[in-house]
Amino acid sequence: MGRQLAIARISRESLRKRNARLLYPETGVCGKRADRRGLVPWPSPICRALALMLSLVVFGLVVSARVDAQETLDQVVASVDGEPITVEDVREYARIRGVTLPADEPRNSPAFKEALQGAIDEKLFDEEVKSIKGEVDDAMVDRYIQSINAQNHVSDQEFREALRQRNISYEDFRKRAREQVERMVLIQREVREKVKIPDAEIEAYYKSHPEEFTVKEERYQIAQILIAVEPDASQKEISQARAKAQAIRARILEGENFAALAQRYSDDPSKSNGGELGWFKPDELLDEIREVVSKLNVGDISPVVQTSHGFHILKVEDHEKPGLQPLSKVRDQIEAKLMQTRLEKEFRRWVREDLAKRHVVEYAP
Repeated sequence: MGRQLAIARISRESLRKRNARLLYPETGVCGKRADRRGLVPWPSPICRALALMLSLVVFGLVVSARVDAQETLDQVVASVDGEPITVEDVREYARIRGVTLPADEPRNSPAFKEALQGAIDEKLFDEEVKSIKGEVDDAMVDRYIQSINAQNHVSDQEFREALRQRNISYEDFRKRAREQVERMVLIQREVREKVKIPDAEIEAYYKSHPEEFTVKEERYQIAQILIAVEPDASQKEISQARAKAQAIRARILEGENFAALAQRYSDDPSKSNGGELGWFKPDELLDEIREVVSKLNVGDISPVVQTSHGFHILKVEDHEKPGLQPLSKVRDQIEAKLMQTRLEKEFRRWVREDLAKRHVVEYAP
C-alpha cells in the first residue's frame, strides 16, 4: 500500500481509485490544494486578485494569457482606439472558451455577438493595463513568482526545471508574470477595493441556504509526517526512526512550520504537498490513527504514533461533525462566494461603462 495513505484502512484497489482524490481532492486557482469548498486562503492581495482574474477567464471577460491572432485580411467587425477586431479574433476568443461559432455568416448569431463583446472587453482591459506599466517593479514580480512556488511546494530550481521541460524560457515566463501582475494590480485597485459584503448579507445567505452548510458525515482533514520503517527493520533502526520522529515533533511544538518539516523529512509522497492527505471518515482510518485523532482538536499535533508503516506525526487541519455548521465557521466561505459574484458583476460594469467612456469603440456596419 502506498505510504501516502498509510493512515487509512483501505484496499489496494480502492487505493488506486482514490489516490489522486485523497492526495489532491480539489485544486485552487494558484495551484495550491483548496478546501472542500474550492476556496484558497490567498497570502496577499495580489493572489486574491489573481483568483479574480482566473475566475473572470471562465466567465469570458479576461484572457490571462492572450493568444494573438495572425495578421490576415480578415473581415473587421469592430475596433478599440483604432485597433481592429476581426472575425478571426472573435473566433479565437470563442475557441479559447470552448464555444463553437457557426461556420458561415456567424455575425448574426447570439453566440458571435456575445463573443464579440467579450473580445471588446478584453481589448479595453488590455488598453487600460498600459496605464500602469510603470507601477509594477521587479520586486513585485519576484513576490508573485515566489507565491506560485510556495503554493505548489516547489523550489525555484524545481520551478525553472518544470518550465524547461515545457520549452518555456524563464525570461518569457517572467515577462508573462509581469503582465499578469499588472492586470492583478489594476483589478485590485479599480474593482476589488470598491466591493464590500455587509455582515447582514452574509447572515441572510446563511439562514436561507442551510443545506449548503449541513454536514452529513463526520470527517477529518489530516496532514502527516511519516518516518518510515521497513518490515524487516532491526530494533536499532526502529529506535532511530522513533527518536527522529520525536525530535521532529518537538520542533513543531517549538513553533517550526509543519508543512516545511514535512517537505524536508517525511518519507510519504504527500511531502510535496506539505504533508496534506485530505479528508477521511473515522472508519477509513487505521485503529491506531483513529484512536489518537479522535482526541485532538483542530490544529493539534498528535503524539508520535507507531503503525506497521513507521512513525506518524499527525495534524488535524479540520474536523467536520454532522449537523449545521455554525456561522462563525462558514462566514469566510459565504463572503467569498458573494464577493466573487459581486466582483464579476462590478468588473463587467467597470469595463463596459467606465472603460468604454475612456476609449473609442466602433462597430463595423
